[in-house]
Amino acid sequence: MVGALSDANEVIQKKMIELCTNCDPDWGQRLAEGLKQTASGAQGATQANESKSAEAVEQAEAIAHDARPY
Repeated sequence: MVGALSDANEVIQKKMIELCTNCDPDWGQRLAEGLKQTASGAQGATQANESKSAEAVEQAEAIAHDARPY
């Protein structure tokens, strides 16, 4: 769930933490801690994701071929 919420708006993150805490205080606490850790490492993760994206584009271009229209 942390992964799914890590890119969400902070207002949404706080609301989900509140809802999860109402269901199970431990769950809400773990979610809040996970989001906090994700936020502190966000810059490094962004750079890693950009690198992976560039690799994916290169791989797609390497295996691409022209379409054969009807």
